[in-house]
Amino acid sequence: ARDLRSAKPQRRTLGPDRRLARAMEAVIHALRAENAALKAEVAAFRADNGLCPSVSHPPLPDDAALCLPADLRTWESVGAGVSLDGADMERYARHIALPAFGVGKQAALATSTVLIVGCGGLGSPAALYLAGAGVGRLHLADADVVERSNLHRQIIHTDARCGAPKALSAAVAIAQFNRHCVVTTHTEGMTNQNAVALVKQADCVLDCTDNAQTRYLLSDACAVLKKPLVSAAAVGTEGQLTVYVDDGTTSTSGVGNFRATGGKETSTSGSDTSATATFQNPKNHLPCYRCIFPVPPSASDRPNCAQGGVLGPVPGVMGVLQALEAIKVCTNLGERFGGRLLMFDALAANRNFSSIALRGKDPKCVACGDRPSISSSNIAQYDYDAFVGGATACDLKRTSAGENAVERKAARQATQPTPPDANALPAALDDAAAARLRNASAARGDGDAPWASTRGSVGTPSGGVVTGGRGVVTPSSTGRAITLETETEDAVHLDLKSTPPLHARAEASHRVAPSFLLQLRRALGEAVVVVDVRPKHLSDAAKLKGAIAIPLGELDSRVGEVWVAVETARVAAARAEAFSAREIRKRGEAIDPEEFAQSRAFKDLNVTRPDPKVFTICSKGNASQLAFLYLQNQGLPVHGDVLGGYERWREDVDPSFPKLV
Repeated sequence: ARDLRSAKPQRRTLGPDRRLARAMEAVIHALRAENAALKAEVAAFRADNGLCPSVSHPPLPDDAALCLPADLRTWESVGAGVSLDGADMERYARHIALPAFGVGKQAALATSTVLIVGCGGLGSPAALYLAGAGVGRLHLADADVVERSNLHRQIIHTDARCGAPKALSAAVAIAQFNRHCVVTTHTEGMTNQNAVALVKQADCVLDCTDNAQTRYLLSDACAVLKKPLVSAAAVGTEGQLTVYVDDGTTSTSGVGNFRATGGKETSTSGSDTSATATFQNPKNHLPCYRCIFPVPPSASDRPNCAQGGVLGPVPGVMGVLQALEAIKVCTNLGERFGGRLLMFDALAANRNFSSIALRGKDPKCVACGDRPSISSSNIAQYDYDAFVGGATACDLKRTSAGENAVERKAARQATQPTPPDANALPAALDDAAAARLRNASAARGDGDAPWASTRGSVGTPSGGVVTGGRGVVTPSSTGRAITLETETEDAVHLDLKSTPPLHARAEASHRVAPSFLLQLRRALGEAVVVVDVRPKHLSDAAKLKGAIAIPLGELDSRVGEVWVAVETARVAAARAEAFSAREIRKRGEAIDPEEFAQSRAFKDLNVTRPDPKVFTICSKGNASQLAFLYLQNQGLPVHGDVLGGYERWREDVDPSFPKLV
């Protein structure tokens, strides 16, 4: 009793003006959302009648109600924090639905900065897909202008923008595509003077150029700053891709992450090796472009699109793969192509993709070796035109009795990579079936009732099934520690394959409307326990404030957490009631119940004593029914599940809750 009297809950009271302002702000957001919906409906009616939608009253670019301030929301995001709001989560809902990706990696994309050098055939699809994926900031560097011959493959540009700088044209397209992506343009392109400054502020760099000078410059800048460089090339009907310098891997990992159609991969010596071969590449120990090509290739070995031509979709394929690699680098997702060269042949049918192992980092490299001569301070003075152009001139003139050609041949032979030892390489590739199983959600089919009773001995939860007994949580004598005891009786387990007894929105005596749950939580506070039984990646993205997130498949083994929450709520409710009674006696005031407290539904819940109430909620109102029946048979004070789940909550209570499924 002394502990209850001494514990005074911290209450934050707002003045009437502040409460009125917050209420008006919520009303304004709701009206904006309704206005946007009506405008969209009018536009749809116009389109059905063959009329052009009115340009004077276009729908709002985004649902204003989804951008409610955090203090006005009824939900919270554990994985995203403040990086994403409701509109962002709805936009990237299919990313968040991937268990391997989730809201945490989406938030990482939102805070990432990517530099794209070249807004042509490779940079166009890469920029669009990165902006669409949710990268927060894009830097576009290109000194060229849009020409009509570019349009068959550079899909980010249009006829109307011919003659405009490519960087500005790309920025216009991205602004129309995703207005939340911050784009910075550099119409001077990549130069010796700005290379270090541009690369320094990027988390990942994409080389989408088609000239050797810029490739060496960009590689050197990334090497001295230890920045990941995703490089690709596309000429004719073929393309190549790899990751230089650093692929974002946090620890030593295999990089043999691509399975060719034929089930084989080609080594650098030209022989076939097992497709399960992997190669160890510790972080920051990948080669740079100069390690692979210490001597610039001749002009005949590096044709550009203007000279050799290019099939339009080929740079599109490689640009999309560059965007994918950049996403993997920024979010530390999966395995990357660091240390391997991916090759694409558009005219091949049986084996259009293949990969080979690249040589390792060169200790004598002037950019990333043990004693590099190129640094961030002197890269501006390096003459890349002379380095590349001198070799090209010698190749074209074929003079001096072939001395330069002999030197280049000797340099190439000295740096030939050694074939990998296939016997020492562990298997690390997944096939397509394993990938599908990993990304597939648990299917729900027909089955028996969602719970069943079996006789068994007392045991502990194992493999998601309660083997015997029922957990009962009791507070210790100190009132602080909570212990879990076990009683011997029929074991009750959850059948995940069973069909919910009612439709998701079918009313029943044990089902509560979202608006009722909202009022109940406001009246009882911590005495109401909400159990969110959606998959973890969804509850991490958004859940009710204070709700317990336990996936339905783990509810069997984690039911003790619900008991702990119930006892915690019981103690909190007892303290709050004792505090209120003491304050009323001290002031000599009578209890003046609100309108909701007079309702029959509220009285039926018997709120005069601190009795915790447990409710279950899911996405649409199906899984919560199974959880309700299971917790009820476990003896928990569960009073029902939420009708329609979060989908109905979004409609009736809080329009800012993101629609994730």
